[in-house]
Amino acid sequence: MELKEEIKQVHFSSPRQKAFINVIFTNNHLNAWTKDIFARYDLLSQHFNILKIIKGVYPNPVTPADIIAVMLDKTRDLTRLIYKLESRKWINRKVNKLNKRSINITLTEEGLQIVKQIEEEINTITQSKTNLNDEECELLNRLLDKMRG
Repeated sequence: MELKEEIKQVHFSSPRQKAFINVIFTNNHLNAWTKDIFARYDLLSQHFNILKIIKGVYPNPVTPADIIAVMLDKTRDLTRLIYKLESRKWINRKVNKLNKRSINITLTEEGLQIVKQIEEEINTITQSKTNLNDEECELLNRLLDKMRG
């Protein structure tokens, strides 16, 4: 369904305004699709983003600075997010032996399994709800990259 029908707005001040609104509206749909998955694990999308970042370098450690540099949503309190993951025993935090001011964070085996589980569920949604073929997804990626500058 077209955006104008979804939000019952026929006129936009410009194609740029419509595109901007469409990106926000679509983002809200994507968040709604994954929200239920994260809720089952009592997580926020930011927790999952952190787990994915740590998994990306697994089994090597990552520092909080490394995480914050690549997080999708940098508005949350990283320390609080990490504490929750640690309390679940999904990550380990250890002081870096070479630099006592630095913390090394690694996934536990349980954390690795949880990330893989959630990834499978998200991949299922991605396959079933993304009404684009691979070529269209590539075009969308290029356009979104261009939009961000």
